Amino acid sequence: MFSRERAGSRRPRTRLARSARSEQLVDAVAQIIAREGLHAATMKRVAREVGISEAQAHNHFSRRADLLLALARRELEAMNAVRETEVERAHDNLTRVTLSTVAYLRQVAERGALIQVLLNSPEVRAGLRAERQVQTGSARRRMTERLNSRYGVEADTAHGATVILTAVCLRAGRLLAEHRVSLEVAERLSLAIVTAGNRSLAAAARARGRAPA
Repeated sequence: MFSRERAGSRRPRTRLARSARSEQLVDAVAQIIAREGLHAATMKRVAREVGISEAQAHNHFSRRADLLLALARRELEAMNAVRETEVERAHDNLTRVTLSTVAYLRQVAERGALIQVLLNSPEVRAGLRAERQVQTGSARRRMTERLNSRYGVEADTAHGATVILTAVCLRAGRLLAEHRVSLEVAERLSLAIVTAGNRSLAAAARARGRAPA
């Protein structure tokens, strides 16, 4: 005869608001990935982790890809929010670039390994591609326009410099996330290249009489 008591393997179920349950599922998948890797993060496993059925989990995220995308967006938005807060403290371009670079690399050190795992997933990359292209394009335009309008750097040169110097930081961030360099090394080398590049641009603009001294 079957026992009427529920098996003790699951956590007691509690009724949560929809948004709170969704956030709980995102937290759970992050923990599973950090402990065991992306392959372990199935909808069934995530549902069991929070004490609900797989069908209930699918009511919040119809596919595993949707859950992974929610986690990736949360981590990327948190990283960008910290960087933007730091940048707002700056009163000149060189300080702005320095604060942005340091904030980005320190956020990579804190959460970059998880983001890297997610971005290595084809389904996550595909889901984020369009919005990341828009965000990247917007950020590059802002940086290009700032160099052009405030520092007299010609538009084509400003655009090229923005692409190259951003690529340096992104590459350093990737190496840091993969534990191939330390945060100290990533900061030291990235700042050396980025600050030298910006100083060179400003100096060239001043030499042409197009930038303030």
